[in-house]
Amino acid sequence: MTTAVFLFAWAAEEPAEVDWLSGKSLARAKELAISVRWSEVPLRDRLLRLAYRQGIPIFVDRRVDPNTPLNFDIRQKTWEQLLWTLAESLELEICQIDNLYYVAPPGQALRIRLTFEQNLEKLRKSRKQLKVPWLRPTNFAIPEYSQPRLLLEQLAKQHEISVIGLDLLPLDVWPSYRLPPLDLLQQCTLLLSGFGLSPEISTDGTVLTVKETPAFARARIQIPIADRPKPVAKAMARKFKNLSIKAYSGGLIVEGPIAEVTALTANVVEMQNPIIGTESKKDFSVTASRGNILATMAQQLGTRFTFTASHRPTLEQQVTIKMTDVTEEDIIQKVLEGTPLTYQLTDKELIITGK
Repeated sequence: MTTAVFLFAWAAEEPAEVDWLSGKSLARAKELAISVRWSEVPLRDRLLRLAYRQGIPIFVDRRVDPNTPLNFDIRQKTWEQLLWTLAESLELEICQIDNLYYVAPPGQALRIRLTFEQNLEKLRKSRKQLKVPWLRPTNFAIPEYSQPRLLLEQLAKQHEISVIGLDLLPLDVWPSYRLPPLDLLQQCTLLLSGFGLSPEISTDGTVLTVKETPAFARARIQIPIADRPKPVAKAMARKFKNLSIKAYSGGLIVEGPIAEVTALTANVVEMQNPIIGTESKKDFSVTASRGNILATMAQQLGTRFTFTASHRPTLEQQVTIKMTDVTEEDIIQKVLEGTPLTYQLTDKELIITGK
């Protein structure tokens, strides 16, 4: 039996600047196990907090209620498994716009992705004729209380672009987003997609026409798979007989009815194997403050312990914990029982949050 008295110093920390990941660092982060326990917390706020901590950008469509309450206890899932678990439970969808993950209403995610990819392919083919740097990443953020129509006007003025159909954007006021550098196509896609709109770009790039996002009956997409795509292709072919599924060195090429392509994507994500850090089973008995116990668990897991100052009174409460044959994460969950606090556990941090 392990009995301990904890004397570790712990202090509240505010989130630092976002360290956005890319390349191999991003690929690795998406494979690492993540755990969260959320109880009656708002969707947008929690997803953005997680995104900023992980260094992986998320954008929530304006048609998705940002205050949808999250009640989830998810342990040791990959980044994409966590997002798809939330989305499927809430009848939402996930798509990617390059490295950015977009949370969309039902039936919209692949429409947004396909339109973006079509525009991207067109711009790449006409690269030599472009008079505007559509594919050059630049700093981009959405300040609090921004109006997307005005943001689009500002982008057009900055790049000397003529915009046709700007009146299709109604007056709307948005919350803030911190985002990594994005190219102009990504920026315009984010500003328009939530209205069911998308950019149509002239061959020389100097004219942007705002159009309704087309409806697609079928889709053809690539789904990256880090390891052994051929067995995954065979397993999916048995399950989705209406789809064309081909393996290539980096994943799958899938084509068929759009709803089935979406369902297959969720199935492939479900098959991911998270990289789980080493946890040790132990018997545990202690009387100490919640904060000291959590700080100790964070230290044993090799992660930082992070919380906000408003949670200090709860974390200073003394508790007695007695458990047998448990892991550090079992102890974390037990310490937070009966409190309004929730947690996120990544390979870098144990983050305590609340409503």
